[in-house]
Amino acid sequence: MNDKKEGKGTHVWPDGQKYAGDWADDRQEGLGVATLGDGSVYYAGLFERGRPQAIE
Repeated sequence: MNDKKEGKGTHVWPDGQKYAGDWADDRQEGLGVATLGDGSVYYAGLFERGRPQAIE
C-alpha cells in the first residue's frame, strides 16, 4: 500500500505549522497555503517539489 499524499489535502506538524493545498508524490506541489503555529500565513501560492516558488 502507498501512503504518499496525493491530490488535495492538509498536513499539520506537531509545532502547529500547517500546509493546505495540492500534493504530489508526498510533497507540496501546486497551489497551497503554509501557516505558522500561531495561524499567520507564511506563504500562499505555488509550491514545486515541496518548496515555495517566487513569482517573477
